Amino acid sequence: MRKSFLKHLQNQFLNTPSYVVYDWFYKNNKNESQEVIDELIVKYKNIEWTLKKNFPISLNILSQETKKLLKERDGGKQFRNLKGDAERHQTQKKLIIKNGLPTEAIIILDQNGKYELVEGWHRIIQLFILYPKGFKYPNVYVGKTDKSIYT
Repeated sequence: MRKSFLKHLQNQFLNTPSYVVYDWFYKNNKNESQEVIDELIVKYKNIEWTLKKNFPISLNILSQETKKLLKERDGGKQFRNLKGDAERHQTQKKLIIKNGLPTEAIIILDQNGKYELVEGWHRIIQLFILYPKGFKYPNVYVGKTDKSIYT
């Protein structure tokens, strides 16, 4: 069932990089209802994606909602009963201290120059702790859209 679900998503998101399909749409929605999946497909299937290298990230480029959620998570506090959240923060912190900037891509949406963080929360939160003024992230999938993940 899982492989068929991933294949279904890949067939729906033909213009979406496979990393984005897997990391955002598959991993985060494999337990959702068909109705929710259909809504996601309609909402996001026509996004134009670009992989940006060494993308500068600072708080001032982020949307108000993303900044609000970053503050709510306050550097690694347990978030909305998300299982394993605190442990994932500790893991990312240790990896960043040991290895430096992660190379695994993050996913953001560009809404007229304000960015919503979609995937990569634990890494980004830990990086903001280390680099509060900002940093260049090595691999960022940027989707250009007027559709917010928060509505």
